[in-house]
Amino acid sequence: MRAWYIPSRTGDFRLEKHPEDDEFCILTTEDMTPDEAKRVKSFLVEAKTRGWVDSSLVPASGRHELVVRSTVRQAGPILAADVLPGRGVLTVVKSVKGTVMAVVDETQEPESVTPKVEANPKDKKLDAAVTVQRPTTCCPDPIPVEGPLKRSSRVLREFCTPSQWRSWVDHGFLYCIGQLTGVRYRIVHREHPLAAKQGKICRDLDNGVTLHFYNCWVPPAEEVLAAKLILENREPWLRNEATFFGGGEKFKNPLGMGGDGTWDAMLFSGIGSLFHPPGKVLLEPYGSGEDPMTVINAYMSQFD
Repeated sequence: MRAWYIPSRTGDFRLEKHPEDDEFCILTTEDMTPDEAKRVKSFLVEAKTRGWVDSSLVPASGRHELVVRSTVRQAGPILAADVLPGRGVLTVVKSVKGTVMAVVDETQEPESVTPKVEANPKDKKLDAAVTVQRPTTCCPDPIPVEGPLKRSSRVLREFCTPSQWRSWVDHGFLYCIGQLTGVRYRIVHREHPLAAKQGKICRDLDNGVTLHFYNCWVPPAEEVLAAKLILENREPWLRNEATFFGGGEKFKNPLGMGGDGTWDAMLFSGIGSLFHPPGKVLLEPYGSGEDPMTVINAYMSQFD
């Protein structure tokens, strides 16, 4: 396996195959928050006990690379479990030929279930994996976090079809098909005028209903990535009584009840009111004062 990505608040933790030794990999960390550094340390402690690294020290800031004496496929599930603990965690892999498939979903607490990649058939060589966390359901006022747009968009590109990626680059949104319902979803950049119009980033186009979930604590491309992969592979996580209030098929919430996310929404709404007046629609990306589509198009153009 070439790489394992784990989207986070400021970018991605990445495990990539060592360029000179297929049995080793390189862990790359960039500008970690204190909480992220704590979680990476948990992985390094485990890696040290396995003889994969010599030290469990975690760099405080900046970009760092560490050689891990293990393959990406062996180390990836352990890093994912330490960095994204808890329920509602999904790992998706793609093959060298481009086939994308979900292989792990963490619906139990990590103490009782350790994520493991299923053995792949010999005729399906795995290329890259990404582990994402389910967005929080319900509706807070947004408090967007600044993030590495180009770096986070690279990961989104890895797991998009050519048409999805082109739509993202050209328009700031992409379409996907629900795993069980077969409905068409449109998922947009959270600063896009469509997001303001429909209230959230995801719209069921067949039924004309907005889905109520968010993840304002990661860069926009990674919020879209998680939503896309979950809707395509674990649709009930984001289409249930806590998120979907219109006509059309609806599932029971497998990770909670109808009030799932309500407490989080109340908390973040209160925090958000300190930064943005109630009722104000945040359309200026990161306080730039520019038209949102001008800003979106400017950074999308980097990927042409």
